[in-house]
Amino acid sequence: MNSLMAKLQEIKFKASNIIKGIFSVDIVVEDIGRLSVGLDEKSILTYTSADFEESLTSLGDEFEQGETMYYFGYYSLMSNKYIIPFEDALNALDDWIDRGILSKNIKWTDQLF
Repeated sequence: MNSLMAKLQEIKFKASNIIKGIFSVDIVVEDIGRLSVGLDEKSILTYTSADFEESLTSLGDEFEQGETMYYFGYYSLMSNKYIIPFEDALNALDDWIDRGILSKNIKWTDQLF
């Protein structure tokens, strides 16, 4: 996990001079899908299955107001309702990389509102 964290911090630093907003990276598990993570304390996870049939987003505080700009290969204003702590996102990445599963410690939604 330390090497992953170091690499994510390096990517975040390099992107900070180019990208306006929170830069996100994709972690792909072949034949299962991709998990995108926002590299910030205001992290959002998005999951897309390999066949693009299923898309899920982390859900934090459902009553949170406002939006935050993320860069997922394109700029996107995301509701602050989807923000989770970065540490939780990293733990979810650990599950994803080690076992190719979505963390049960994250509340997931397919309803974008």
